[in-house]
Amino acid sequence: LGSELVVNGDFATDLSGWTISGTDATHSVTWTTSGARYQSDTTSPVLSFFQDILTVGKTYKVTCNIAYTSGETLRVSIGGANQSAFTEGVNIRIATATSNASLNFLRDAPNVDAIISNVSVKEVQGNPAMMINLGGHMRN
Repeated sequence: LGSELVVNGDFATDLSGWTISGTDATHSVTWTTSGARYQSDTTSPVLSFFQDILTVGKTYKVTCNIAYTSGETLRVSIGGANQSAFTEGVNIRIATATSNASLNFLRDAPNVDAIISNVSVKEVQGNPAMMINLGGHMRN
């Protein structure tokens, strides 16, 4: 894997390095001592929490922790490639950026209240394929 690409993925003291768009009175991302709190009660406006750190055509491994306070689920778009909803706890997604440079956290359904923490993004280098036919003995 390549080096860490996310700026301030631990949210140690604030949300610096991240961009928030689509906010209003009931759609916000705020800093807490546990991480970034994502709150969205409806489908409009679209609340986005993102960093433009990717390169189209490259493959990335995204890791993050999610703690749901209430409501529905979050997902991430990796360079325009939408991923399945996050479960509670540690989540890992691997995808190729297809149309833009954004790592973008979005709601998967209305009424989301969740804490995002420990976000990591690293480029998958080389061939990410898995070797499945390794028989016999290996010698050095």
